[in-house]
Amino acid sequence: MKHLLPVCLLFSAIGTAQTLNVQPVDNAVTAITETLFGGCITPANVTYTGKPLSIGTFESDIFDNGFNSGLIISTGNAHDAMGPNNLTEFGSGFFIAGDENLSQLAGAATTYDASIIEFDFTAETDTMIAAEFVFGSDDYPEYTNSETRDVFGIFIGPADLLSPAINIARVPGSSLPVSVATINSVQRTELFVDNGNGNSSGQYGQAIQFDGFTKPIRIGYAVVAGQTYHVKIAIADVGNAFINSGLFLKTGSFHGQMPASTCSSAVTDMSVQFGDDSPEGTVFSWDFGDGYASDLQNPAHTYSEAGTFTVTLNTVNNCGENSSSFTVDIVLSGITETKLKGVALLPVGNGNYRFDYALSSPESLDILVMNAAGQTVMTRTVSGALVGNEMINLEGFASGIYVVRVVGGGKGFWGKVVR
Repeated sequence: MKHLLPVCLLFSAIGTAQTLNVQPVDNAVTAITETLFGGCITPANVTYTGKPLSIGTFESDIFDNGFNSGLIISTGNAHDAMGPNNLTEFGSGFFIAGDENLSQLAGAATTYDASIIEFDFTAETDTMIAAEFVFGSDDYPEYTNSETRDVFGIFIGPADLLSPAINIARVPGSSLPVSVATINSVQRTELFVDNGNGNSSGQYGQAIQFDGFTKPIRIGYAVVAGQTYHVKIAIADVGNAFINSGLFLKTGSFHGQMPASTCSSAVTDMSVQFGDDSPEGTVFSWDFGDGYASDLQNPAHTYSEAGTFTVTLNTVNNCGENSSSFTVDIVLSGITETKLKGVALLPVGNGNYRFDYALSSPESLDILVMNAAGQTVMTRTVSGALVGNEMINLEGFASGIYVVRVVGGGKGFWGKVVR
């Protein structure tokens, strides 16, 4: 049974540098095998159909999210995707055969100049394969509403052909295929980069010839362990064999499901309970932003002072690794960030610490000691304190890091101690 997962846009902004370098390949199958596949996918029966000039490798700073190298297939000369964007309706016109699947996707229109990558793979686990691409075309903007706009698809289905292949290159959140008609300067503009029309260049006009292109889009498809699947990636001209379009496929684009590296946090005063929400991860590495770390999946951590800390989670599985960062704000409820002055916490040996205070006016001091899990293990109150000291004995506690919190007069003091 086939399972289609939603596609999603990689929502970072497009970069500002303006370079695109496309190189021809000596052997298309070798280039595909060495460039296209990431972890947890072992391809077989890799083929390329099309003009040798229509496939190449690229390096670029135009696309964000690490989408800076990969493979390009084109309806014309792949090298012609390079800028500047100085021509309208630019194309190569090889006048070779199209593709049946693409003709159906284009509403039974005639297709030309098809470039096609095909391969099989056997799923190693019950997981999901993923891919990332950018689609660009010189059909923008003139052919946005035309029936002769170019077409591409990424088709997948069981290799035994008992079930029909489906196109998974869909607009995020919909069943519509990605095309000049579905992503443009009017429709779903958040997914589109307008690069002018050849007479007037857009932001990336010096780097890329296409008048428009999508932002990086990630797609996914659920697979079953042991099942062999067939994948077909194809692009073609529609109704004519002239105007060029190109499909950029990120290096390592086809891979098993890497961990999502999603996480949560629950803050209670100085303590935070962190949680990993990415079910695909098997190894975890947390950086709490204060010099401390953990390799637990769902660690708790107690901070020694108030502030904003950047927390990073790195998750790993046998398909690869991923990371995400977020901030936590440590602010004690009801206490200002003004520090309690005239106090000090000093080690005196054997797990003992002495808390000295010399205050300008008598205060009632609440002393709390918390372990690394955020649990309060000791409390003490000193009434009418002005000058003096209190002993904090940790001899009977487990080894580890503890936080001493002292509150008085709406001010606070925090210190980290080691047992």
